Amino acid sequence: MLVLATSAFAQTEEADSAEVSPTNTTATQERGPRIPPSSNIKSVDARNEATTAQEQNRIERQTAMSERASTTEARVAERSQTKAERSETIKLKQEEMQAVSSERKATLHATAQTRIINLAANLSNRMDAAVGRIQNVIDRLSSRIVKLNELGVDTTTASRSLDKAQQEIDNARTILSTIDTKVAEFIGSEDPRASWKNLRTIYSEARDAIKASHEALRATVASLKEAIRAADIGRGVSGAVSNDDHSTTTP
Repeated sequence: MLVLATSAFAQTEEADSAEVSPTNTTATQERGPRIPPSSNIKSVDARNEATTAQEQNRIERQTAMSERASTTEARVAERSQTKAERSETIKLKQEEMQAVSSERKATLHATAQTRIINLAANLSNRMDAAVGRIQNVIDRLSSRIVKLNELGVDTTTASRSLDKAQQEIDNARTILSTIDTKVAEFIGSEDPRASWKNLRTIYSEARDAIKASHEALRATVASLKEAIRAADIGRGVSGAVSNDDHSTTTP
């Protein structure tokens, strides 16, 4: 009986303990969460502050990098704009210089044309006059050769020289007959200097022909003098031929 009583008492205690235990748990829950020690709180705060500082530093670095990138882009854009403006200024200067150069070239072109036209006209007039004078001498010597032949003077050599003089002066006359056309071509040329070289070549050919004709006339006069001396005709005829020699001129 004692054992049964003891067992019943133990069961009663366990039941009481079971009833008391939930009540204690509820009381603990009603009191709230357990507050950690103050040292742990300070450690958490320090970590939070460090994290906040790192985040702030990161934000500041990103801001600085963004500002630096913006400044760099602005400088690049400014340099590009300055370069474009400089290129445009240089282009405008080049166009202005080209316009001035074109105007100067046009003025020089007109001036060169006028100067060369005047020079060509003077040369043509002088050569035409020389051709006319030489032709007059040729005509007079031709007439005298006929008269000397009638007097029995051998004028064979003189006649050949006179024919040479006539051929050369005819050549000069032919060259000069085309000079006006060449001058007209020169006026319409875009390169007056090159055209003037062509004109100079033509004038040189005409001048050489006139000189050759003049030399042939001098040879004709010399041959006639020698023929008259050989024929012993007289002083009068020889003097007339000598006068013809002095009348021949070059341009």
